[in-house]
Amino acid sequence: MLKISGDKGILDLKKLNNAVLMALEVVYLNALIENTPHRTGYLSTQWELHSLGDFTYLFTNPEGDIVKALEYGRPAQIIEAKNKKFMRFKIPTSRVSPKHGPLPGNIAFEKDGYVFTKKILHPGFEAMKFVESTFTDKTLEKKFEEKLTTFIKRTMK
Repeated sequence: MLKISGDKGILDLKKLNNAVLMALEVVYLNALIENTPHRTGYLSTQWELHSLGDFTYLFTNPEGDIVKALEYGRPAQIIEAKNKKFMRFKIPTSRVSPKHGPLPGNIAFEKDGYVFTKKILHPGFEAMKFVESTFTDKTLEKKFEEKLTTFIKRTMK
């Protein structure tokens, strides 16, 4: 629970909203950036925080489909070439034979160090739950409360 007292004793809603926004940015936005899987670093730099008014805030990432896939995981699925005749992959150095047989209706071949195929069976991956873990982290909740208190006190001076 926040306990704030100051010389003026009254804090207008606009200043309070700004204090909440700053605390959310310092604590949760930075934590989201840090907790987002960093294969290239691009995804983590895309997070934004918006104030929608009435003390409603929204964290967004324009790469939402990727965030959703990483957060909730993906089941094994067949992926098919869409915009080209074939998908192309470098032949892996450590090849593991697939445990499934050939995919029905698939055409695949190797050429010049690449595999060309119309379909692949993607093995899927486990949910990472990095967004959920960020917003349920009790340490961050305490840090947010401390930062919010600091920012409110600053605006009351």
